[in-house]
Amino acid sequence: ATLGISSTTLNLGNGSPATISTVSDDDLTLTPNGSGNLILTGDFDSQVLIGATGATTEFPLFVNNSIGSNASLAVNNINGADIITASSSGVTRFRVASTGELVIGDNNSTFFGTIDPTTLTANRTFTLPNEAGTFCLQSSPNCGFAFGTNYWQLNSNLLSPSNSTYDF
Repeated sequence: ATLGISSTTLNLGNGSPATISTVSDDDLTLTPNGSGNLILTGDFDSQVLIGATGATTEFPLFVNNSIGSNASLAVNNINGADIITASSSGVTRFRVASTGELVIGDNNSTFFGTIDPTTLTANRTFTLPNEAGTFCLQSSPNCGFAFGTNYWQLNSNLLSPSNSTYDF
């Protein structure tokens, strides 16, 4: 059965919390017509809760659940644009590109750092040091790595030429 409502605003609850639910294990579908959007909003002190029954956090959007061992949030991008973009006051700070690249911004620069896995030949783990550490990439001149050919080898604390046919 279909209930037709011609008003553009529907007020429920008469000042008390309101619930729209099904009677049994049925789905509940909210679908706008045509090119309309489904808009869930909150104001400066309210939230949109998904999978939560009460305000348990101060986040504007809070997802609290997963089914089995699945992720709590899955994003499937089908148009080739960024999968996730995070910004602060409209300035992009972090992106997950559709290629899997991680792009990280900084508040003191207009430049971005990109972690691009396209050249990997096996699984890799990148472990970053704490705030007192230094993160260097091999062959970076900024980290003291030598360039050019290394003519020496160290074996059992003995320094010798890398080409064993040379003598001193």
